[in-house]
Amino acid sequence: MNPHRSSRNPPSTPAPNRATPPTSDRIRKGLAMARIGVVSDVHGNANAFMAVLNQLGRLGVDELYCLGDIVGYGPAPARCLDLALTYCDLLVRGNHDEAVFMEDAQSRFNPIAWAAIEWTKQQLSPRDIDVLLHMKPMETTPRGI
Repeated sequence: MNPHRSSRNPPSTPAPNRATPPTSDRIRKGLAMARIGVVSDVHGNANAFMAVLNQLGRLGVDELYCLGDIVGYGPAPARCLDLALTYCDLLVRGNHDEAVFMEDAQSRFNPIAWAAIEWTKQQLSPRDIDVLLHMKPMETTPRGI
């Protein structure tokens, strides 16, 4: 689970004629199923990630899971990590996230991908790298997912 997550849900704009999404109380009481959003392979693309977060907010997701590769390739790895920490309930580490701190990772990437990882390392703060280091490669939610 994400110990850094704030209590904020994904940003949302009210959509016309949309049914009220289930609330956490209704889910806990077994009156509704949770609406779970899943994102992955953000690869530092903050504009696309924000668009997805906005759409998930409009859809009224109850929980948001990020399945890794938050950083790599795109121009805003630190911003994407901040967004994931803010809005995702669960974060797992992908191979690009892992490559930022693993010394022997270069052999697993082609030269273009490795150049992107080297550039990404320069964009991240020590705190960002520490967050990536402490993400687990696998998680199980309280729901058993």
